[in-house]
Amino acid sequence: MSPGSAGGVGAEIGSRLRARDLTAAPAALNLLESTAAGDREQAAALLGV
Repeated sequence: MSPGSAGGVGAEIGSRLRARDLTAAPAALNLLESTAAGDREQAAALLGV
């Protein structure tokens, strides 16, 4: 899945966090705190919703 596709970035960050890659934490927080419409979809993918 490419970063531009639905769930791409969020799913990738979620995968990195599950693998205990703590360098992904800042990106995860930025995504979760974002109010942009497109980021909500990515945040859902990050959380596995």
